[in-house]
Amino acid sequence: MADDVTIANPAPAVPDLVQRYLNGESIQALADDTGHCFRTIYKWLLRDCGSEYESLQTDALIARIADADQQLENACTKVSVARAREMAKFARMDFERRRPKLYGPKQESTVDASLTIIVQRQGEPPKDITPERPQISDDAKDIKDL
Repeated sequence: MADDVTIANPAPAVPDLVQRYLNGESIQALADDTGHCFRTIYKWLLRDCGSEYESLQTDALIARIADADQQLENACTKVSVARAREMAKFARMDFERRRPKLYGPKQESTVDASLTIIVQRQGEPPKDITPERPQISDDAKDIKDL
């Protein structure tokens, strides 16, 4: 069984696996070569291994999108088009969730923080404290008309 094989074989270095994947090897080929189940290879490639492997893993996720796009481009039957389209959607969704800073939905909110205060003391009518516009002198009006 695959779990027995996984226990017997030590895990290979994650950067080596990612680099081999980026060079064009399939996940199944990596699994066959290392003697591990393909699910284990996916787990090693996609788990959070720290910032030192983040760029390699991002490259692998981008490669999955490119592979799916290529399959969609080469699809010639309705079934292969539908399959490739779903694979492309999943690859993008997976990348979006794993790297939200790069490809995730952006959520923005705007806040209007204006405040109006009306002071009314008992017995007095409300006062308008709106600043007055400066008066333009007659000399300034003549200059403005030129």
